[in-house]
Amino acid sequence: MEFGNTINMVEDLAYVGENLDTRREILAAIRRLPVDAKRFALDRCTFTSVGHDIVGMTLPGRIGVHSAERRSRNVWIIVVLDQELGEEFQTTIAHEIAHAWLGHDRCGELPDDCEEQAAKLAKSWGFTGHGADEEKARARDREATQ
Repeated sequence: MEFGNTINMVEDLAYVGENLDTRREILAAIRRLPVDAKRFALDRCTFTSVGHDIVGMTLPGRIGVHSAERRSRNVWIIVVLDQELGEEFQTTIAHEIAHAWLGHDRCGELPDDCEEQAAKLAKSWGFTGHGADEEKARARDREATQ
């Protein structure tokens, strides 16, 4: 897989959805990641958009199968909201990839500071906005543990 080649990135992206703008924004976010994180996102993440009720969620792949390779091991399903596009959307994508990168399993045990960890990693990758705001993430972590 050659990451400088946009055509390969387009072909390698596992996206389940009908919104081409969402697909373009996911690709734009992945292009901004460091090479190892790009490889991880394209090899291990499947992205889906499902409508307007949630902002983002990452699920372990054992509940699904990678659309290109038909394997389920080490695949993460990242669910996103269709209507939130632009910089904030790209930050949400990076934040959700960070959860997968860090092994945060919503169907299992999560560290108490999982949102802060994901925000910190997204910020280190150069993203800004809510998904990279460590203070807001700390507040979400505190709410989740109460």
